[in-house]
Amino acid sequence: MHILYNRCILHIHVILTTEREISTQTLMEVDGQKLRKLRSRRLWLIGDLATESGVHRNVISKLENGRGGAYPETIRKLAEALGVEPAELIRG
Repeated sequence: MHILYNRCILHIHVILTTEREISTQTLMEVDGQKLRKLRSRRLWLIGDLATESGVHRNVISKLENGRGGAYPETIRKLAEALGVEPAELIRG
C-alpha cells in the first residue's frame, strides 16, 4: 500500500514541478536501507552505483546511512541505474 502512496506522491511532485508551482530543488527522504539492499543485490559497490547513475559516491553513502535527502533528479538517476521505479526509493 505504501508503494502506491509513494508513487502518487512522486506523480504529484512531477506534475507540480512541470507546472513550476513548486521548486525542483525540494529534498525528498530516501529509504537508505532499500537503496543499499538493491545495490547489494546487484553485487555493486557504492562506486559501481555511482558510475552507473552519475551520482557521486559520497551522496550515495549519505543516503544509505540516512544522513540527508535527495533531489528528485538524483532519485530518478539512482532508480534508473537500479532498474526500479523512483517511488520505490522514497521513504514513506
